[in-house]
Amino acid sequence: MRGLRNPERLAASSATGLIILLIFALLTVGGSATEPNQDITCSSENPGDCYPKVFQATDEFQVIREGQDVPHGLHVRLDVTTGKKEAKLNDPNEKDPVLEGLPIDSSMVVVESEQGSEDVPSVPKGAPAYEPVGKIKAPQTENQAFYDSLTVLKTLSLDDRPIDAALSILKDIAHDIYYGLKVAEDANAVKELLCMMSSQDLFAKTIDDEAVTQAGDAAYIIGSALQNNQKALFEVEKSWADISKTKCAGTDRTFSDLVFNSLVPDTPPSDEAARSEGKQLSLTKAKSSALRGLIKSPVIRDDFLANGGMAQILKILTLERPELVADQQKLANLVMDNFLDEDMGATLGVWPRAGDVDHDWDYKLKDVAKLHKADKGHWSTELWKRLQEQRRISEAAKGTRKHEDL
Repeated sequence: MRGLRNPERLAASSATGLIILLIFALLTVGGSATEPNQDITCSSENPGDCYPKVFQATDEFQVIREGQDVPHGLHVRLDVTTGKKEAKLNDPNEKDPVLEGLPIDSSMVVVESEQGSEDVPSVPKGAPAYEPVGKIKAPQTENQAFYDSLTVLKTLSLDDRPIDAALSILKDIAHDIYYGLKVAEDANAVKELLCMMSSQDLFAKTIDDEAVTQAGDAAYIIGSALQNNQKALFEVEKSWADISKTKCAGTDRTFSDLVFNSLVPDTPPSDEAARSEGKQLSLTKAKSSALRGLIKSPVIRDDFLANGGMAQILKILTLERPELVADQQKLANLVMDNFLDEDMGATLGVWPRAGDVDHDWDYKLKDVAKLHKADKGHWSTELWKRLQEQRRISEAAKGTRKHEDL
C-alpha cells in the first residue's frame, strides 16, 4: 500500500507553481502593455487610420504622416511629384535623385576654395569697405526639404507643382536666421513670393480662398525671413533694382505699385464677399508683416514712398477692426521708428513730405486719435503727437508756423 504524500512538500510545490504562474502572467501583461503605451495620432480624414505620434525613421524614405513629430537630425525632403514630405535616417554622402531634370539653382552650389587662398587678399584696390553684419553659422545638417521647396516655388513651368506643401515647409523654417538668409539670397524666390502675395485679384469677392491662403503664406515667409535678420535684408536690398523690374503674371501694373498698393481692398467687402473677409484680414496682417521687414531698407523705403505706400498704411490704421489692433500698433511703431522718432533710428525729413501729398494723414489720423482719446496708451495718440512735431519742424524751416491740437 502506497503511503500518503508529505503534506508540507505538496504545499510547497503548489506555492512554487502559483508563483511561477503569477510571474508569467505579469510578464505577459507587461509585454502586451508596452506596445499600446506608445503615443499615437490619427488622420483627420480617417479617424480609424492611426500611427505613431513620433515618426519612426529607417534607412528608406517614408512619408511623414499628418500630425507626426519629426526628430531632429533626419534627412527630410519634399517629394516634388506628390507634394508630400518624406524622411529617413541621414546619410550625408547620399545624393538625392528626386530633383533630376528640374532646373538647378546655382546659388546652392558650394565652390571649395583652393588651399591657402584665404590668405590672399581678394578685394580690389580702391573697393568700398564692406562691414559684415556677422557670419551666420550653417546648421550641422542642411534641411533638404527647404531647398526642394525653393525649387518648387521657382518652377513656374510645372502647373501641377505642389505649391501648398512647398509654402508650408518654407513658412515653418523661414524664421530661422540661416534659412531666412537663404530665402533672401534667392532673388527669384523673393520675386515669386512678392508676386504671389500681391495679386490684384486677392480681394475680389470671387477669389478662391486657397489663393488667399497661399498669398498670406508667401507674405508670412517674407516677413519671417527679414525679421531681426539684417543680413537677409541686405541681400534683398542688394537685388532690389533687379527685383523691382519684375513683371508679375496677370497684371499690367508695375511691380512696386502692385506690392506696395495691395495691403487692403480698394472698397469695403460686399455682402457676397463677407465669408472671405476673415481671410482677407488675415492676408492684410501677413502683408503688414512683410512690409515691416522690407522698408527697414532705405532703398526699398524710398521705392515704397514713391509708390504711395503710406496711403496703404493709413488705410489699415483707420480700420476699426478688433482683429487688427495688434497689427495697427506694429504699423504705428513702424511709422515712428522709420520716419518720426530719431531716438529709434528714424531719418527725419524723409516723411511726411512737403505739400499736400500726405495731407490725408493729418485729418484722418486726428479723427482716430480723437476717437480713442480716453484710451490711455492707444497708439494713435503718440503717433499723432509725433506727426505734429515733425510738421512743426518742417514748417519752422520754411518760416511758417502751423500746429493743430486734438
